[in-house]
Amino acid sequence: MSRMLKHHLHPGFLLLFIWLCHLMEHQKVQAGNCWLQQGKNGRCQVLYMSGMSREECCRSGRLGTSWTEEDVPNSTLFRWMIFNGGAPNCIPCKESCDNVDCGPGKRCKMNRRSKPRCVCAPDCTNITWKGPVCGSDGKTYKDECALLKAKCKGHPDLDVQYQGKCKKTCRDVLCPGSSTCVVDQTNNAYCVTCNRICPEVTSPEQYLCGNDGIVYASACHLRRATCLLGRSIGVAYEGKCIKAKSCEDIQCSAGKKCLWDARMSRGRCSMCGETCPESRTDEAVCASDNTTYPSECAMKQAACSLGALLEAKHLGSCNWKHPQNRLHPLEPIQCRLSHLVTPLQPPPLQSLPCALLFYRPNVFSRCSPDLLHHISFKIQDATVFVDAKSKRPFLTQNKKHTHTQTHTNAYKETKEGGLCEK
Repeated sequence: MSRMLKHHLHPGFLLLFIWLCHLMEHQKVQAGNCWLQQGKNGRCQVLYMSGMSREECCRSGRLGTSWTEEDVPNSTLFRWMIFNGGAPNCIPCKESCDNVDCGPGKRCKMNRRSKPRCVCAPDCTNITWKGPVCGSDGKTYKDECALLKAKCKGHPDLDVQYQGKCKKTCRDVLCPGSSTCVVDQTNNAYCVTCNRICPEVTSPEQYLCGNDGIVYASACHLRRATCLLGRSIGVAYEGKCIKAKSCEDIQCSAGKKCLWDARMSRGRCSMCGETCPESRTDEAVCASDNTTYPSECAMKQAACSLGALLEAKHLGSCNWKHPQNRLHPLEPIQCRLSHLVTPLQPPPLQSLPCALLFYRPNVFSRCSPDLLHHISFKIQDATVFVDAKSKRPFLTQNKKHTHTQTHTNAYKETKEGGLCEK
């Protein structure tokens, strides 16, 4: 039999068989592991795929991609990653910055170990404002270029809110484009875009009771009212507002505790159990109980312990009466076109004072803060002044109201307080 095989086996077939065996062995050696980065320890880290050749691994041109030729079992890979800080004999795909695309806002740079690295280098040549800016994270940056660097280093959602340092009020805040300044519940000013259209409410579970005692059809409706008002309203609790006699009548969701607002005779569900960091001297606040607390966080802790609502009257000690320390200073201010919202439950008109109050340049009302939610009217070319003696704001206008809601016709123009008369 063997003589027959030797007689029929052509020498060419034998050479072909030897070449195929060599090729298979060569491919086996070349099929290694592809990694997404090389650590500072020189080892390959973050396995991308096993069984890849170096050519396939490095085809993307991504900086940091590396390759190891060892074809090892998964148990060995696991041991390398957990106990050794990565795979040894790491071969980087890129040895220089040639043809390296780091993406927008970055450039390739050789580090001290002569390794190519992508570093943040935003294009700041077209930035005209050279002063500080307030970021969307509530932090002040020395300029927009510094903010862009922070955005590149791990904060992709970071944007410029407005020019200048971050403020605690909307005073002197100029928001870009059509955005509007709003003061949140922590007394930080933000620029937001007001959503004037909310989807139709499909379930009673969407109802929310606002901290102002008004029922909102959904979270969208509350956000819209907040945006147009210019200051935070906040959620007291889920569902429609009820006539509660105490916190025992209010059911809060998990993780929240009812705090009673004695001044307004209503409850509010708040998060409690927060751990406060060490306070700085400039973080002190004067609370509504005329007590100075080291920080707003400490004030909230005290409120949770007492079961009573505490709010910041102004920044700093209660004994310090500096005029610039007020959270909402009154001063002459120009007012422009204002669109206000109409929620579900208007209060009795006769029970509301007609003293003119305002909160920001383009949103104001002739009546109380509660009534502000129940009016939908337009005022153009109007100016709010503050009486030098009484320090009370009043309105002078060149054009009459254009009412869009029937019940607003009941109000009588007045400069000083009193009840809203029909």
